[in-house]
Amino acid sequence: MNLEKILLVDDDELMSEFTVMTLMSIGSFQVKYCNSGRCALDSVVEFMPDLILLDVMMPEMDGVETFNELKKNASMASFPIVFLTGKNTKEAIKKYTDMGAIGVISKPFNPQVLCTTLLTLWNDQ
Repeated sequence: MNLEKILLVDDDELMSEFTVMTLMSIGSFQVKYCNSGRCALDSVVEFMPDLILLDVMMPEMDGVETFNELKKNASMASFPIVFLTGKNTKEAIKKYTDMGAIGVISKPFNPQVLCTTLLTLWNDQ
C-alpha cells in the first residue's frame, strides 16, 4: 500500500499551512488538517488517513493524549502515527517511539526532507 493520505494535527496555524503546502506540493499527498486533538478524533474515521502527523504540544488535548485516545479505540488504533515536536531530545524521541509512534520529526523541519522522511518511516514500519 502506498502512502497517499495524511492527517495533520497541529494547533500552529502558520506552521500547519506551510506543512500542508509542503505535503501537497512536494509529496503529492492528500492532506486533511486538524487544529486540535479533538478535531483529529472526530475526523480520523471519516478521512481514513494512511498516516497521522501529530504535533506534541497543543492546548486542551496534547499530542500524547490524542495518541492515547486514538490507540484506545479499535477503529483508530491501527493508524501509524509520526510525532512532530520541537522537543527533540533522545529521551523524548525514545518515549514517543516506545509508545508506538513509527517516528518523530523535529520542528522546524526542512521541507525538502519532510516528504522523504515520511515515506521512509512509512516503508520501514
